[in-house]
Amino acid sequence: MAKFTIFPLALLFILLQLTHNLLAKRQVLYWMGLERTHENITHDLNDILERAREGEFTQISYEAYNLGEYSSFVDNHFSNVLPLLKKANLQTFPMITTVNIPYLQELLNNETTMDRFIIQAVENQKNIDTTGYNIDFEPIRNDITTQLAPNFVKFLNRFADSLHLVGKKLTVCIASWSFFWDWNLLSESRVDKIITMDTYAARAEQFDSAFKKAVTTIPIRKLGLGLMIDSRVNQTELGRRISMIENSGIDEIDVWQYQDVPEFWFNELEKFVKNN
Repeated sequence: MAKFTIFPLALLFILLQLTHNLLAKRQVLYWMGLERTHENITHDLNDILERAREGEFTQISYEAYNLGEYSSFVDNHFSNVLPLLKKANLQTFPMITTVNIPYLQELLNNETTMDRFIIQAVENQKNIDTTGYNIDFEPIRNDITTQLAPNFVKFLNRFADSLHLVGKKLTVCIASWSFFWDWNLLSESRVDKIITMDTYAARAEQFDSAFKKAVTTIPIRKLGLGLMIDSRVNQTELGRRISMIENSGIDEIDVWQYQDVPEFWFNELEKFVKNN
């Protein structure tokens, strides 16, 4: 009897996966560093508006907020690019960043401190009305960050749940250079996308290793594959990487960053979006 119960469940899972692969629209996201990376903002915004009209990419994430002291949600008051990005019908994910371990310790201390931050961020959505937020917390590797890893996932779940209640999304950037990111725990989190920074690697063998870890640890439907503009990645190598991404069923590529992007990057990524 158990065999007949398991089979329909297994079949249902397969059908759901196939449905996702058929219906999922491919996404390409570029990050804007704005004042933080000394970006030529006017030039890049004009370029973004033109290319967005042609459907070359679908999402922009941009530097906007920081985690502050006492679990505060801090507006960096960088250039307000959001109105123009919305006019271009792009999905928008303002970034929330920090490298400050004491601030992270405060935030992740307990549910009360987590919720203090989350309430501020969700309230801010009433003013900005973006697609969601992108979390980019990058502490250095040490024993303290290892201890914070489980609570970071708890924080992400609470944040994602709160945003989902108001129709917004949460994405998170992760890597392997700090134990702050527990990949196994993160793979089970309720965030909408998990974006890998290990795959920024310039050397082919490093990329391949990072890619293998990503696709074997993170559910494909939740995986955003990070790529970084680098002069050592030529058009042939970029095409190879995009083919790997397509063949694995990943539906999102996330590119650091929109600054001095070679034309062949735009061309190859446009093909990824349009050959859905």
